[in-house]
Amino acid sequence: MILANVVFLYCGIFFFNFLYYATESSQSASYYKLKKGMKKLFILFFSLITVCIVYAQPQATEGKTAFQKTQQPAAIITLPYPDDVVDRAIDDYMSKKGIKGSSTSGFKVYRSYKLAAAHDHSSDLYFKVDRKSRSEKDLSLVYLLVGKNTEDLKTRKLNDSTGNGLDGARELLDEMVPSIDAYSLEVQIKDQEAIVKKAQKKYDDLVADQKDGDKKIRNLEDKLAQNKRDQQKQNEDIKKYINGDDKAMTKAQKKLRNLTDDESGYDKSLKNTMDKLEQNKIDQQRQQDEINKQQDILSTLMAKRKG
Repeated sequence: MILANVVFLYCGIFFFNFLYYATESSQSASYYKLKKGMKKLFILFFSLITVCIVYAQPQATEGKTAFQKTQQPAAIITLPYPDDVVDRAIDDYMSKKGIKGSSTSGFKVYRSYKLAAAHDHSSDLYFKVDRKSRSEKDLSLVYLLVGKNTEDLKTRKLNDSTGNGLDGARELLDEMVPSIDAYSLEVQIKDQEAIVKKAQKKYDDLVADQKDGDKKIRNLEDKLAQNKRDQQKQNEDIKKYINGDDKAMTKAQKKLRNLTDDESGYDKSLKNTMDKLEQNKIDQQRQQDEINKQQDILSTLMAKRKG
């Protein structure tokens, strides 16, 4: 409601100012005046956006949820994080208060919590975190049921005189939001560090592959050079055997054919290795770009932590 009123107020101001500057400009035919006025309006517009962001923080409301086949009053808040992260964040918040949780009927219970200073009793807090919908996996609904310490929620009687048992519950959820935000940020940072590390490892593997490829090329080039020398020697031997030993001639010719086949194999292997190295260089550049991209995301998260 507050946000709606603020938006309505700023939109009204924006609209009437626009009419004023447009009218003034048409009467005076002053382009400069219109330009100056519109500049002020844009400043006003961006102020509106800022106010919306400030006021658009999650806030708890009251509603109901099922508990052991009964409908119980609950404080409810929607948070922009996956349900597993929110669940762990709540557990972290409570553990810092020295309270460990236990599970019951789909709820996590934290017992003996002093919900409000004015209370003459401690409370048992029943939290349930659900994904808002299948398509909204990064939005979670948090339900908080409250009972007096050791009170049986299923059999208790709530009426106008006893109230709905949520005194201080909405305030607690609102109070927990910054801690959940901070916890979620740490999770995002940890996950992003893992992504950067994985991207770096992939790049390092490509560099290692390049080194292996370079070494393989040098070996193939050495084998090709030796093969050419061996072919030259066999050609010389064949010339010597032209008018001589037929058996030696046949043996020398066979060896030359083998050398020629080897040369063809070396050439093919060399070409394939060089093609792979060329692709490797392209992949390295792409992977370096990916590292830079993921590192920028991590830097943004780290800056948010400092801010």
